[in-house]
Amino acid sequence: MHKEIKNLIEKVKECAKEVYQELGSGWPECVYQNAMEVALREKGITYESQRILPISFKGHIVGESKPDLVIWVKLKKEKIATVIDFKMRFN
Repeated sequence: MHKEIKNLIEKVKECAKEVYQELGSGWPECVYQNAMEVALREKGITYESQRILPISFKGHIVGESKPDLVIWVKLKKEKIATVIDFKMRFN
Protein backbone atom coordinates (compact mmCIF):
# COMPACT_ATOMS: atom_id res chain seq x y z
CA MET A 1 0.00 0.00 0.00
CA HIS A 2 1.27 3.47 -0.84
CA LYS A 3 2.55 5.65 2.00
CA GLU A 4 0.09 8.43 1.07
CA ILE A 5 -2.87 6.06 1.39
CA LYS A 6 -1.64 4.68 4.73
CA ASN A 7 -1.25 8.21 6.11
CA LEU A 8 -4.71 9.19 4.89
CA ILE A 9 -6.29 6.10 6.44
CA GLU A 10 -4.66 6.91 9.78
CA LYS A 11 -5.93 10.51 9.66
CA VAL A 12 -9.45 9.36 8.79
CA LYS A 13 -9.37 6.84 11.66
CA GLU A 14 -8.30 9.63 14.02
CA CYS A 15 -11.23 11.74 12.83
CA ALA A 16 -13.67 8.86 13.36
CA LYS A 17 -12.31 8.24 16.88
CA GLU A 18 -12.66 11.93 17.75
CA VAL A 19 -16.26 11.96 16.52
CA TYR A 20 -17.21 8.84 18.46
CA GLN A 21 -15.40 9.90 21.64
CA GLU A 22 -17.24 13.21 21.71
CA LEU A 23 -20.68 12.14 20.45
CA GLY A 24 -20.92 8.54 21.62
CA SER A 25 -23.66 6.38 20.13
CA GLY A 26 -27.36 6.81 19.45
CA TRP A 27 -27.48 9.79 17.10
CA PRO A 28 -28.91 9.74 13.57
CA GLU A 29 -26.48 8.91 10.76
CA CYS A 30 -26.52 12.50 9.47
CA VAL A 31 -25.12 13.77 12.79
CA TYR A 32 -22.06 11.52 12.47
CA GLN A 33 -21.59 12.50 8.84
CA ASN A 34 -21.73 16.21 9.69
CA ALA A 35 -19.32 15.72 12.61
CA MET A 36 -16.96 13.71 10.42
CA GLU A 37 -16.97 16.52 7.85
CA VAL A 38 -15.97 18.98 10.59
CA ALA A 39 -13.16 16.67 11.76
CA LEU A 40 -11.88 16.16 8.20
CA ARG A 41 -11.87 19.91 7.52
CA GLU A 42 -9.96 20.55 10.75
CA LYS A 43 -7.27 18.10 9.61
CA GLY A 44 -7.13 19.71 6.16
CA ILE A 45 -8.52 16.65 4.37
CA THR A 46 -10.47 17.51 1.23
CA TYR A 47 -13.62 15.44 0.66
CA GLU A 48 -16.82 15.37 -1.35
CA SER A 49 -20.20 14.72 0.23
CA GLN A 50 -22.89 12.55 -1.41
CA ARG A 51 -20.95 12.27 -4.71
CA ILE A 52 -22.44 9.86 -7.22
CA LEU A 53 -19.82 7.32 -8.34
CA PRO A 54 -20.29 5.00 -11.32
CA ILE A 55 -19.87 1.26 -10.83
CA SER A 56 -18.24 -0.46 -13.79
CA PHE A 57 -17.94 -4.07 -14.82
CA LYS A 58 -15.73 -5.10 -17.73
CA GLY A 59 -15.68 -1.55 -19.02
CA HIS A 60 -19.45 -1.05 -18.77
CA ILE A 61 -21.29 1.16 -16.29
CA VAL A 62 -23.64 -1.20 -14.44
CA GLY A 63 -24.85 1.05 -11.65
CA GLU A 64 -23.96 3.85 -9.32
CA SER A 65 -23.17 4.42 -5.68
CA LYS A 66 -23.75 7.49 -3.53
CA PRO A 67 -21.45 7.17 -0.51
CA ASP A 68 -21.64 9.65 2.34
CA LEU A 69 -18.08 10.92 1.86
CA VAL A 70 -15.42 10.48 -0.83
CA ILE A 71 -11.78 11.40 -0.31
CA TRP A 72 -9.51 11.41 -3.36
CA VAL A 73 -5.81 10.53 -3.23
CA LYS A 74 -3.64 11.38 -6.22
CA LEU A 75 -0.85 8.90 -6.86
CA LYS A 76 1.37 9.91 -9.76
CA LYS A 77 -1.03 9.79 -12.73
CA GLU A 78 -4.08 8.20 -11.13
CA LYS A 79 -6.65 9.28 -8.57
CA ILE A 80 -7.91 6.76 -6.05
CA ALA A 81 -11.14 7.26 -4.14
CA THR A 82 -11.45 6.46 -0.46
CA VAL A 83 -15.13 5.99 0.31
CA ILE A 84 -16.73 6.51 3.72
CA ASP A 85 -20.31 5.31 4.09
CA PHE A 86 -22.00 5.50 7.48
CA LYS A 87 -24.30 2.68 8.55
CA MET A 88 -26.43 2.46 11.64
CA ARG A 89 -25.73 -0.46 13.93
CA PHE A 90 -27.89 -1.63 16.77
CA ASN A 91 -26.27 -3.39 19.72
